[in-house]
Amino acid sequence: MLKRDLSIVSMLILISCQETTKTHIGARLDVFPVTEVHRWEIQQGDQMVGILRLLRVNKPDLAEEFYQVQRPDGQICGEIDIRGRGWRSEPFKKERVFIGMGSMEENCAKLLEVDENVSVEDWNEKAAAEASLKREARQRATQLGPRTPSKTGANDQQPRGGK
Repeated sequence: MLKRDLSIVSMLILISCQETTKTHIGARLDVFPVTEVHRWEIQQGDQMVGILRLLRVNKPDLAEEFYQVQRPDGQICGEIDIRGRGWRSEPFKKERVFIGMGSMEENCAKLLEVDENVSVEDWNEKAAAEASLKREARQRATQLGPRTPSKTGANDQQPRGGK
């Protein structure tokens, strides 16, 4: 009986001596406001192929700045730091991919995957609005598909302002 009591007591002691550890899922991310400082167009010939944005992360102790490269439709291609180092954002990858260190034009061309003959121009509201209209027209055209001619063969266009 004493042996059995000792074994029960020793099991209770073992159970009570277990250490519990807590693990945190993911790292703590601090959120800081980001403001756009300036914006440029990335041109190839007379066509806008991208947007370059200078962004500032407003931290309490220090404001960090970096450049973000986007396609005209707003898709983010990557970032360029103040020192000229470029990183590509790739889906399903934890880390950004280093693309090299070069001039702003070289890095923008690599991130946008276009020829290196690009220039960075001041932001032009009119050109940006025209690019947006062209993009929307292309999207509508691909959604509608090709038009089929009418059976009568007459002019299929509707008069302006009428139904």
